[in-house]
Amino acid sequence: MGFDSVLPDRSAAEAEIYAAFDAHVCLPLDASQNAVRIIREATENK
Repeated sequence: MGFDSVLPDRSAAEAEIYAAFDAHVCLPLDASQNAVRIIREATENK
């Protein structure tokens, strides 16, 4: 998930992104998602 803003003013866009990040709650990965993440990270740069 990325945090984006369409506001043209940089400081307002940063404030919006920081607020979205602070409000965000990560959901725990289940075992199958965790296995996929581990394999993807291990093979990313090969």
